[in-house]
Amino acid sequence: MYLSFNSLPQFICFSPRQFYAGEHHMDRCINESVLLLIKSGTLNFEEDGVPISLSAGEYYIQRPSLCQTGKAVSLSPNYYYIHFFGDFGDNGLPLRGTFDIEVIQKYIDELITIGHDAPKLELHKNLYCILSDLSKSEKDTPAHDIKKYILRNYNKAITLDQICEALNFSKNHLIRVFKKQYGKTPYQFLIEYQLEQARQLLLTTNRSCEQIAYSVGFEDYSVFYRAFKKRFNVAPTHYGHNN
Repeated sequence: MYLSFNSLPQFICFSPRQFYAGEHHMDRCINESVLLLIKSGTLNFEEDGVPISLSAGEYYIQRPSLCQTGKAVSLSPNYYYIHFFGDFGDNGLPLRGTFDIEVIQKYIDELITIGHDAPKLELHKNLYCILSDLSKSEKDTPAHDIKKYILRNYNKAITLDQICEALNFSKNHLIRVFKKQYGKTPYQFLIEYQLEQARQLLLTTNRSCEQIAYSVGFEDYSVFYRAFKKRFNVAPTHYGHNN
């Protein structure tokens, strides 16, 4: 899942935030997206039951209608948040990654200076500059090279060993840098991408479930069947044109 740039996000509000010692993230479920830019400390929360931990130099996009709870204490994070309306899809800015605070800070400072009553054009300009720089920084990392390799080869039943050999990474390093930027392992990303491609093919073609499973890189149909049902809560045989 990515923040899509097919339509431009719409700025709502912005503010810096400093947690006091022992503070928890609030429990909430809102209809807006929130961009979090962590400057220092660690922000902990759960999103629909999934633990999220963000450290200095990381950004994260909370999507609308997902419920955040603050079960774990946060470690005095200092961060900025921007509320906005946006669309999400299969391409664009990853929901999690790293950023250079020195690059982003000038846009943050301008938002603080002009305030919420500034012309919408100025508010949106700074949001777009931040998102653009986040997108550029994501493309200059080893994790992005790993993602590109997966996207080019997802339908060939690739393994972690093959990725390591192609990019000259150790397995532990590959997993660590990828998970830090994207919040999941390369294997999790691969499976989710394969399943999403299969879902699209089920909706747009008349091919059989078995044909689709093999075309997106699964070598065992039973593995595909179980994974698809677990992710989408419906069997592939009851999805799309197969229903």
